[in-house]
Amino acid sequence: MIEKLIIGLAVTTVGTLLVYAFRVKQLYVVIPRLFSVSVLTTNGKIAEVRTYNKGRSTEEDVLIALDPSLKYEIVASSDSTCVLESSAIKIPRIPPGDDFSVLLLVEGGDFSRERLSTISSKSTKGKLLNGIESVPPNAGTTLLGVVAFLALMAAPIAGIDYYYKSKKVAAEELTSSRLARLDYLRKEGWKEFDRYSASAFREYYLDGEFPLHQTKVERKGDVVEIQFRVVNKSAAELRLTALSEWPYKADDSRSFEGRNIFDHKVEPQSANNLTIKLFYPKGKKGEATIDFQLSIGTDSLITMKKRVVVGV
Repeated sequence: MIEKLIIGLAVTTVGTLLVYAFRVKQLYVVIPRLFSVSVLTTNGKIAEVRTYNKGRSTEEDVLIALDPSLKYEIVASSDSTCVLESSAIKIPRIPPGDDFSVLLLVEGGDFSRERLSTISSKSTKGKLLNGIESVPPNAGTTLLGVVAFLALMAAPIAGIDYYYKSKKVAAEELTSSRLARLDYLRKEGWKEFDRYSASAFREYYLDGEFPLHQTKVERKGDVVEIQFRVVNKSAAELRLTALSEWPYKADDSRSFEGRNIFDHKVEPQSANNLTIKLFYPKGKKGEATIDFQLSIGTDSLITMKKRVVVGV
């Protein structure tokens, strides 16, 4: 949930930045060249004033204010639409991504970038830059390039992440499916057979089959005997260890024998009986849990638990 929220916030932020970047105004003026020698004048200089519109919309009524203490004359320009009026260059329009160049004849003093006071248009105020190399690209294009680069860098990571997440989901679905096929065992008191469900040993048994079957519960004095039929359908020896609960160990006169641990073996393609003897005094009834651990060939630590009802 948090991951989706972060992704949504990031997408919204990037989208907002892209919209802003594509709409932002980018009007710039530079003086790329000053010509000290010209056949047009002996005392003056020729200066180039270039205006850039790096935005995504047309700039109209562009006005470049000049120092009124000097004398100016337009010598050449990108087209005939611009005029010089009251010490100001007026350009009717500059299309998006375009630039407009004006050559001025300047007399009456030295000319430098400080002689340009302001630049503006109908919709924004421009900036005076030091040189052509200082003119930035369109903000939207730049941001889009950055986003594309980050996306390109993140793609392999996202792909790897997606692969492992997909693999994890597939593994979880497979585990769930395997456990669902063994769900009938829960009704018989079995639990925690996840390791068995994913083992190679499990493949020897059809749905509805299981290597351990409780056949009877019988009382003999203070001892309850729980008998299991152990079926080994594999081609390797089955080694089994059972550890039963010992709820009345304190009352057991033979507790020193450690008689709640049982080891058992079943040859390949055969079956036999395992009897677990549980000290359970007469008149006591309830439940006991037996932990089983199986090892067959390369499969080991196959664990499961069995709940046994003691009602005799």
